[in-house]
Amino acid sequence: MEKEGRISCSSYEIGERADILDTKVRKDLSSFGQFGIAGRGYKIKNLKKKIEEIIGKDSIWKIAVIGVGNLGTALLKYPGFKEECCKIVLAFDSDPQKIGKIIDSVPIYDIESIEREIRKNNLKIGIIATPSEEAQNVVNRLIKSGIKALLNFAPVSLSVPDDIKIIDIDLTARLEALAYYLTHK
Repeated sequence: MEKEGRISCSSYEIGERADILDTKVRKDLSSFGQFGIAGRGYKIKNLKKKIEEIIGKDSIWKIAVIGVGNLGTALLKYPGFKEECCKIVLAFDSDPQKIGKIIDSVPIYDIESIEREIRKNNLKIGIIATPSEEAQNVVNRLIKSGIKALLNFAPVSLSVPDDIKIIDIDLTARLEALAYYLTHK
């Protein structure tokens, strides 16, 4: 709507675009405070800013990638991180041929320095792109270093304490879901 040159919008319009009821939009937004004016709707610029604050997009979150194989390298080169609230600042690997190199301005450190570098840079988010047999050990080290949120690309279920948020990205399961969709379309 903002890109259309609009200044304000209604909960009905937001609901239409998100395919949810306008009452749900109002209820959800009201749980975070007062954003709109009854009968006039929401100022788009203000609403966007408030939503970015709520989801933590108003600050840059520094991230470490652990494992600089094909997937890790692709993540380091992914341009979307530069435009969003996340910035990969460190990478770790055990391969001596990768250690010391820089990919898209991200230095690759020896995995043995992970605790020191994570603490020194005060990182809270890590991306696991290691082989499955190394993932749990890496996660344990990250948690000891202060990491509180993990995105796991390793094809294994990882054990973490209750205060650590982990999101598993299982590419095979996603592809199987697409195959199922196509089969039963």
